[in-house]
Amino acid sequence: MSAPDLIFFGGTFDPPHEGHSGCVGLALERFPDATVLVIPAKLPASTFDAGKEPKTNYETRVALCSLAFSSLSTRVEISRIEEQLPVPNYSVMTVKALEDKYPGKSLGLLLGMDQFENFGAWQRAYEILSKVSLIVVGRNAQESIELDEARFFQALENLKLSSADSDALYKKVFFLQGQICPASSTAIRLQIKSGNKAQKAWLSPKVETYIKNHNLYLTEEHK
Repeated sequence: MSAPDLIFFGGTFDPPHEGHSGCVGLALERFPDATVLVIPAKLPASTFDAGKEPKTNYETRVALCSLAFSSLSTRVEISRIEEQLPVPNYSVMTVKALEDKYPGKSLGLLLGMDQFENFGAWQRAYEILSKVSLIVVGRNAQESIELDEARFFQALENLKLSSADSDALYKKVFFLQGQICPASSTAIRLQIKSGNKAQKAWLSPKVETYIKNHNLYLTEEHK
């Protein structure tokens, strides 16, 4: 199972927190020769379908990501590749854009356990699997240890693949073990709106300062 050259980590990042940073850190450690692209979404399909929009605008979230991730390693880059993609955007579109921009690179998709468990419902999930490796981070160390092939087949139930195809695709999934901060962007926004600080160690000091200085997440308005 070859390691990816380029790992991309997409999300709304509204705001990016230490749980996100922990996932990137595990990927950097597991794949020492890879570059990690953090890709803020302009408007992800998941929020579009739910009738929701990010609470902050795209430029703000790009700035927050730069503060949250850039100091982790010189191998981490903030990518604006989704800025020009159709809205709402699906991950399969991002994969195609990355293939065009980085020809010949082996791609990996970094995602959390909750996303992995629902991966079978993603648009054109089979196509994504045929092009990229999945790099899955559990919610905690014990969960990561317990991940196995049965969990993968369950996640792909909606794809209705034959067992032979499923077996081949499973070889392109990496499970990362490690303790990840249990932060939640939704919980952080609610805490800030209620006049409280986010839980200790959920936000990097730079991100926390930026949020405070720009009065983010104090209302329901999109800024």
